Amino acid sequence: MNRKLLLILPLAFCLSACTAAMSSPPGRTCTVITPGASCDGDKNFPVVTINTQAGLVIDRSNVCAAPGSTIEFRVVPPGRNDVGSVSIRSKDPADTWLNGTNSPDKKKIEILVPDWVTDDDYDYAIYMSGGTCLDPRVEVLE
Repeated sequence: MNRKLLLILPLAFCLSACTAAMSSPPGRTCTVITPGASCDGDKNFPVVTINTQAGLVIDRSNVCAAPGSTIEFRVVPPGRNDVGSVSIRSKDPADTWLNGTNSPDKKKIEILVPDWVTDDDYDYAIYMSGGTCLDPRVEVLE
C-alpha cells in the first residue's frame, strides 16, 4: 500500500472524530435562554456562574466580553465531587475559540476572546454530563 495513503488515512479519521466531537450530542435538546436586549457584566472581566446543584442554571444569559479578555465560567457549588463534566461549545463550528471544559480544574472554565474577534453576538451551549444543556450567548464589544 502506498506510504502516503497510510499517513493520510489516520489523519482523516482523527479530523472526522474531532468534528463529530464538536457537534451537539444526538437527541439532546438545549433549554433556550432568551437573552436581554443588551449584554450584562464588565466586558473587561466577564464572569458567568454555572450552578450545577439545581440541574444547570446560569446567572447571565448574555455576557459582555471585550477582545483580549478571558471569560471565566465558574462552576458552583465548588468542592463537589459529583459535578461531572461541564463543557462550553460554540454553536458555529468556525468559532472554535468559544469551546472549553472544566477538566482538569472542576471549579472553572476559562475562555480567551482573541483580539481578532469582531463585535457580534456568539451563540454557545453549556452541556453537563447528566444530559442537561443550556443555550446562552456572548456579546463581544470593542
